[in-house]
Amino acid sequence: MKKLVLTGVLSAGTLMGSNLLGLEAITVNAASLSNIESNIEKQNTDFIIGSVIDVDIDYVGVEFKNNDGKTDTVEVLLPKGHHFKQGDKVKVTNRGQWTYQKIGMNNAAFAAEGSISKITQESK
Repeated sequence: MKKLVLTGVLSAGTLMGSNLLGLEAITVNAASLSNIESNIEKQNTDFIIGSVIDVDIDYVGVEFKNNDGKTDTVEVLLPKGHHFKQGDKVKVTNRGQWTYQKIGMNNAAFAAEGSISKITQESK
């Protein structure tokens, strides 16, 4: 009997539409949860994709868009030499292991040697 009454209440609620108290809040919470999951996913990426903007014998400077959409850079230390050229599209991994140093008024990010790879047209 309880199942029949509950079914009747749910059916009446469905027929009345979303004007029942609390249904709007459930909808808003579901949308908010989706936004939160999306933001967490963006923050948890352990790599960036950017362009080489500075090349020297033992490092490469890579420019990329951070989670806020602002332009940022990371210096990849390459003491054994490298084959990167200015303008190359690259992927820099192990973002959680980057080191940060304050140099003058700027914070500089540094990535280890094995964390950079060139992106070819086929791998996009």
